[in-house]
Amino acid sequence: MALLVQQTRWQMLSLDVMLILILMWHFLRCLLLSFLFLMIFVKLLLLIQIWE
Repeated sequence: MALLVQQTRWQMLSLDVMLILILMWHFLRCLLLSFLFLMIFVKLLLLIQIWE
């Protein structure tokens, strides 16, 4: 019985870890995308300034 409880506890723990990793992955991906958009935006602004 105690072994079963420990096993389910480990499963819940691993699920929590998986959720945290997935959330972190999504957050990092969003951060990276926004950073890329920012870089492209800055490059476009620089190009516009050069053209003017």
